[in-house]
Amino acid sequence: MPVRHGCFRLKEDGPLFLHFGMLRVFISVLYPGRITSQQAQERAQSLHLHINDAVRRLAYSLDTFQQAKEKWEDVLSLPMEQWMEHDDQVVLGIAADSISHYFNICFDDVWRVIPFVFDPVSPDEPSGYTAFKRLLDRGKFAAVKPLVDQLARPGTWWHSMFERGSGIRQRFVHYTDMFMVQGQQGPNDERCKVLTFVRSSYSTGQGIDFIMILRDSLNGFCDWLDELEAILVNELSAQSATPGLAWPLLANCPRVLVPVGMHAGTREIPDDFLYMPVCDGSLPIKGTSTLIIQR
Repeated sequence: MPVRHGCFRLKEDGPLFLHFGMLRVFISVLYPGRITSQQAQERAQSLHLHINDAVRRLAYSLDTFQQAKEKWEDVLSLPMEQWMEHDDQVVLGIAADSISHYFNICFDDVWRVIPFVFDPVSPDEPSGYTAFKRLLDRGKFAAVKPLVDQLARPGTWWHSMFERGSGIRQRFVHYTDMFMVQGQQGPNDERCKVLTFVRSSYSTGQGIDFIMILRDSLNGFCDWLDELEAILVNELSAQSATPGLAWPLLANCPRVLVPVGMHAGTREIPDDFLYMPVCDGSLPIKGTSTLIIQR
């Protein structure tokens, strides 16, 4: 399966991009004449704008988290008497909250566009994810049902992030779990490593390794999106072959410039940038990223 969701570097020392192949599905459902209902057309346009903003905000939240983590590692690697002023660990916690929030929004926007793919004339607009799954159980959108059904299994990225009672977002929003930061440096280590955990105030032990869960979940999400995009593009391609209803599908993978909000200048980029996979055809991610603003 081609990797079309993740980080991408086109040239050495050049800018980086976050490829998000599903965006071409959001663009394709809007092709003029495809959706005949004015209300549905407006809703599809709103979804397209919303997913673009959500993807950028998720990327920004991930970058903020990584930069804050690196600053803490710099500080904790020094003797205590040399500690400089640094951001409170609340910055890491806020970024973690923001990641889980926009991760959830991106997922919600993705399943909400599915009815617009399969039924452009009068798409169902379920009120929530549970209502969407009920439509699947009634036989709607059968091509994507196996892909959606697999998400509820323990160990999947969706289960880790969003399952009621145990998912990371649920723990942050609905329960009293705390985001915790600590440093770890062995006797032969030159640099301190920052560890982050999510732990209930009512439990003992180390808690959930937030970065490990986040990395696994983002990679799983991107793999899942690659599969979903292929199914939806296949459906759209079949529809576009209908006489009188033909439109071009984007050949290039839609992308977002990252780091989001970066001004002209140079940034050092780690090899695990944004904790996301590297897309097919990309140069190695690690290195410098230079953004030049043409005036």
